[in-house]
Amino acid sequence: MIGSLTAYFVLSPGKYDDFAKCLTEKGAVMYGENWCKYTQAQKGMFGRSFKYVNYVQKTGLRLRPTWVINGETYETVQSFEKLSELTGCKF
Repeated sequence: MIGSLTAYFVLSPGKYDDFAKCLTEKGAVMYGENWCKYTQAQKGMFGRSFKYVNYVQKTGLRLRPTWVINGETYETVQSFEKLSELTGCKF
């Protein structure tokens, strides 16, 4: 029973799958470090859909997470509204 529940959770679509996939298709990259509570908060906003975000662990960042979109840098947690505005992706 636990195995089938785990499979359901992993395989079922996330609420923001299309949005996360669009961000990646548009070239958006999220840099962060797994120990950082702000990086974790941004990841948590996406829930299961985070697996589709282009995420790179990177040390030496001034602020975390740091998004790079269209060659521009956006530091700290970004709202879905802001990410949508920057990329044209709908959430």
